[in-house]
Amino acid sequence: MGRNLYENFNLAKNIFARADDILQTDLSSIIFNGPEERLNQTKICQPAILTVSITAYEVLAAEYGIAPAILAGHSLGEYSGLVAAGALSFEDGLQLVEKRANFMSEASQKHPGRMLAVLGLPLEKIKEICKEVQPVGLVAIANINSPEQIVVSGEIEGIKKFEEYAIKSGVKKLIPLRVSGPFHTVFMESAAKKLNAELERIEIKRAKISLLANSNAKEIREPEEIKNVLFTQMTHPVLWLEIVKEIKKRNIETFLEIGPKKVLTKLLRRIDPNLLATNVEDKESLKRSKEIICV
Repeated sequence: MGRNLYENFNLAKNIFARADDILQTDLSSIIFNGPEERLNQTKICQPAILTVSITAYEVLAAEYGIAPAILAGHSLGEYSGLVAAGALSFEDGLQLVEKRANFMSEASQKHPGRMLAVLGLPLEKIKEICKEVQPVGLVAIANINSPEQIVVSGEIEGIKKFEEYAIKSGVKKLIPLRVSGPFHTVFMESAAKKLNAELERIEIKRAKISLLANSNAKEIREPEEIKNVLFTQMTHPVLWLEIVKEIKKRNIETFLEIGPKKVLTKLLRRIDPNLLATNVEDKESLKRSKEIICV
């Protein structure tokens, strides 16, 4: 991911070089060359995704002058959104997500768990199953991604029991996520407290562009609001479906997903097939986005 941008734009080379310097590691080489096991480590993966996302955003702005009306980011993407909005510097954003990853990893070692994407069960039924499995292990909703896709997170035995109940309830599909812990639950409380201490040490500016927060789908710009939502995000579900609904209320119907892969683009099309959604991750997709926006 990101190699195509790096090879085609000097601005991209500069951003990758800055990331290597900020983190004092050869992040660029790991992103481009692996090994995959190291790239998939949370403490590498999170800064890598932020770096590629900001690179795509900056190249899009520099090459075509495209600027968003509003921003939103899914979980880790909230940090990329805040960097893009000017609320966090690139340096602070990178260092924060690296520390966030370490804090999450530490919390996961204390509280081992799993995350599971649930397809084709109503939200109320999923809440009901979460309550039913509680004697075995705590399971909670972690992401409400679309009407058809909801992610649960929790203790290993609780997730196993949840799978049994979900199958009996007629679930369409269950997809275990490749993550190392029960994220967006109370098990991340220790990580949230450590992150909060880091947030107090850095400068957070008023966002130049409004961002819709993961934990409440409300528009935020002020530094204290930003600190609060980054803290709350760690232990609360990502309300992605609500965020998309809020953006639609503003009569915005064109969405650009900035960064590697097309996960959110696919989700948007499931939420509303009438929305125009595309991703930006390389030279070709940059051109496609220009054609879509600059009509």
